[in-house]
Amino acid sequence: MRKLLNNMLRMVPLLALVLSFAQTNAQRPYAPSAEEDFLITIQNVVQPVGTTNILEFDIYVVDTDPSQDLQMATFQAGVNFNLGIM
Repeated sequence: MRKLLNNMLRMVPLLALVLSFAQTNAQRPYAPSAEEDFLITIQNVVQPVGTTNILEFDIYVVDTDPSQDLQMATFQAGVNFNLGIM
């Protein structure tokens, strides 16, 4: 039993090494993700009347590849801007 346990513990680093090279793409498992499949833009930028520190805008994600469906599970965006505009 002890010998079996030792052999199994020796295999754990090898298994971790093999699994670390597995590459997956959850949205399209058999196609590489290409940067030209969609376009992200910021539109309708306005500063509401009477406010000095609020800037409102819309983020649009547009499918630019009509031959493939735009499959998206989640989207998170970070927007950096110059504080001098406020």
